[in-house]
Amino acid sequence: MPTPRLIFSQNLRGSLLWMVLAALLILMGFYPGESRAQEAQHEQAQQYIDRNYELLASALEIVGETEAMPPRRILKNAADRHWQSVNLLAENRPVMALQAARRCRDGIRQAVLLARESLGQEERLRQRLDRFHEQQANLLEVSRETQDQRAVVLLARSRQMFDRARDQYRQGETRLAMQLLDQAEELLTRAARMLVGQKGKRLERALELARMALQQSRGTLQDRDDPATRDLLSESEKALERALDFRDQGRPGRALRMAGLSRRLARRALDHPQESSAAENVQRQIQRWDERAAQLEPALSRADDATGALFERAADHRRRAAEQLAAERTELALRQIRAAHDLLGQLEDRVK
Repeated sequence: MPTPRLIFSQNLRGSLLWMVLAALLILMGFYPGESRAQEAQHEQAQQYIDRNYELLASALEIVGETEAMPPRRILKNAADRHWQSVNLLAENRPVMALQAARRCRDGIRQAVLLARESLGQEERLRQRLDRFHEQQANLLEVSRETQDQRAVVLLARSRQMFDRARDQYRQGETRLAMQLLDQAEELLTRAARMLVGQKGKRLERALELARMALQQSRGTLQDRDDPATRDLLSESEKALERALDFRDQGRPGRALRMAGLSRRLARRALDHPQESSAAENVQRQIQRWDERAAQLEPALSRADDATGALFERAADHRRRAAEQLAAERTELALRQIRAAHDLLGQLEDRVK
């Protein structure tokens, strides 16, 4: 008769045999339900990961177009999640692989969204940086003429802030760059208010002189049928219109330059030679230069070194014009006297 110990031993051996048999059946595929479920999870994770790889490649192109750092950092984290999901799937852990892949997908979307937003901001920032640089150059010119130290200090501070904004932009910190540029523009506006008020009277005088020169030339040359003269008068009128536009935009430095150009073009039209008397015209222009220079003598006696040097250049061109005329090289003489008149016009802008 079997003892209890023998019966227990036989039952234990039987249980172990069944466990081994069950494991063999699983390995041999005799439990297809569990195997198919695992295969489905693996396939789902694989498809998700493959799509992430395509999205990462596309996102890299978009994010690469911007200098902003946040979308770059987010995309790098997304790429790390992608390779984590690849490794988990290789370890036959499809559920965890799919979770990592979904976090990767979320990161890709966020990086692309931020990159597109940053691209728009960067374009606006680039335009503002260019505009600031141009406006500050104009105001610096005005400040040198007015010698307003308060405005000079404001312009220096605005330049420092601008440099910081540009550095941050180059480092990809678009938002910080825009904040710094806001401060730079505010300082520039304060300097402009100081300078425009001082410049107003001189600007209006320059515009009036340009109008008078244009009217005089048109009245004198109304009967002359000369295409070159008409072109000069047309360019003079356009320069005057631009001067008025710059004045209305609060850009007095540009307005002054355009007004001076308008007046010089009007004078050049008046002095433009007719085909039959080029040499006589050069002689008249030399005489007219002498008259203009004589009118400037009182102001030149009080002028600074830079203004004196400009007058010497103008006088040198006048001397060369006379030499070329004496040598019967009329075209060369005409070029020299035109240059002399242009420089004299710049002198008048300085001393008036």
